[in-house]
Amino acid sequence: MNKHEMYEQVRLVCRMRRLSRHTEETYAGWIRRFGEHVRTCADRTREERVRLFLEKLAPCSAASTQNQALNAIVFLYRDVIKEPLGEIGKWARAKRPQRLPTWLAPAEMRLLLDAMPANTRLMSEVAYGSGLRISELLNLRVKDV
Repeated sequence: MNKHEMYEQVRLVCRMRRLSRHTEETYAGWIRRFGEHVRTCADRTREERVRLFLEKLAPCSAASTQNQALNAIVFLYRDVIKEPLGEIGKWARAKRPQRLPTWLAPAEMRLLLDAMPANTRLMSEVAYGSGLRISELLNLRVKDV
């Protein structure tokens, strides 16, 4: 199967499985990049090629990006080529970032507000107290208060 037939087959299988157009485009993009990678290491086994591709992605991408690429490659082998991928072994996984808190404690917020100049402090206090977004705060009018 040449590459144009394979891409058409990818699109056809995505549509038969009722995947979204966005998923179809994303998978096709990852499969195209994987195909370019395969040309550089054609002498390796299928599993080694997949592992090397994922390791190459790890330093320059997020963990979710690497997982998306893996899902596209598994889809290619399982649903399009219909040959099981097999065990790819361990590979260098992208690090998931440590989640930071999404809010400040009331004491931290008080310190932050106290450090602000008077003209921006009022807007910040209104936003903090009401939960408004910045765009909502900027569009706020006197009649709204």
